[in-house]
Amino acid sequence: MAEQARFPFPKLNNHNFQTWKFKMEMMLVRDELWYVIDETEQVPTAAAALAQWNKDDRKARATICLCLEDAQLSLVRAANTAKDVWTALKKYHDKTSDVYLLKKLTKLELTDDGDMEDHLQTFSDLVQRIADVGDELPAKLQVAMLLCSLPDSYDPLTTALEQRPSDELTLDLVKSKLLAEAEKRKERSGAAASSGGKALKVGHRRFRVGGGGDVSNKDSRVCFYCKQPGHLKRNCRQFLKECNKVENSTQSKKEDKSKAKASQAQSVSDGPLAWMVGYGEPADWYVDSGATRHMTGNRRFFSKLEEAKFASVILADGEKSEVRGVGEGRFHVIDGNGEAVEVMLHDVLFVPGLTSGLISVSALSKKGFGVVFNGSGCEIRRPNGEVVAVAGCHGNMYRLHTPEKAMAS
Repeated sequence: MAEQARFPFPKLNNHNFQTWKFKMEMMLVRDELWYVIDETEQVPTAAAALAQWNKDDRKARATICLCLEDAQLSLVRAANTAKDVWTALKKYHDKTSDVYLLKKLTKLELTDDGDMEDHLQTFSDLVQRIADVGDELPAKLQVAMLLCSLPDSYDPLTTALEQRPSDELTLDLVKSKLLAEAEKRKERSGAAASSGGKALKVGHRRFRVGGGGDVSNKDSRVCFYCKQPGHLKRNCRQFLKECNKVENSTQSKKEDKSKAKASQAQSVSDGPLAWMVGYGEPADWYVDSGATRHMTGNRRFFSKLEEAKFASVILADGEKSEVRGVGEGRFHVIDGNGEAVEVMLHDVLFVPGLTSGLISVSALSKKGFGVVFNGSGCEIRRPNGEVVAVAGCHGNMYRLHTPEKAMAS
């Protein structure tokens, strides 16, 4: 305990030199001993000053050596001054080149079960070591390299971050979002371990499946949003209220202009029906009980598209828009646990006249999915009851919650 109080940080070993070096320097500065190591200081020639220098040099040398693990002592036994001790340690532990450090940084990877705090610390240490040898990395390159070091399960968050304006995408912001995401994953894994249920791997995350039908266990569940027991995040009134408040505020002006167009569309030659047009943004997806097929006007959505002309759709303002093809694509939504998950839509019509995407309730029903509407929005559920997507109410429409909208808030 006495030694811990005198040297309040771990002794130097073969794995902690960068952290140890900084703390050691700070302790010598605190004790007014760093000047005997600092290369900007010259050894005095006056007798009195030289005597004080030698005294402080011995104290600094002893302080450093007492902060080394036994295996490190062989490196400094022949060093007679504090500066010689410091130089010997740097030569041994800091012998790597900038190329080696850059190579190590580019190969840095976080595993799905890895510790995010340790990962960020290792990343920051490598960046600092590269800067110490004279090659400071640009901030944007640091952001890109950090995002590249993440596992595939972080793709939804990475995608959301990449869509932010360049001047907002700072390293501090990315680190804070990653730490928050890692904390949420810890909470979910802890809840999963204690519930005793089974888990099914879907997309980029794990969905909970009921473990035994014990109704009494429901009251012990804790909401990840408000931290109160008795309900999940998808049913949290506070969470739904905040989501609707943010999304309604960003859409209020658009709704005033769009309501005139958000009426029934008619089909030509028994083509597909769409109840809503001229509403929202290209990346938005609305749950439409009147649409007979999934459809979107966003060409970038499709990962596979068979282009051809099908039946046309008459928009509410009288304009006719052709169906230019059919295909499939992926996008990310927020599920019932408030977690980003990737979904794939098949048999989606490409209708350039639509300003957003439509999710057909009838098409979902044919695939075995259920859509449950309530006062604040709706939920898309699997046959086993899992909520795979949540939509918020916007005027008379139901827009799916996505990571992009969540990050914008």
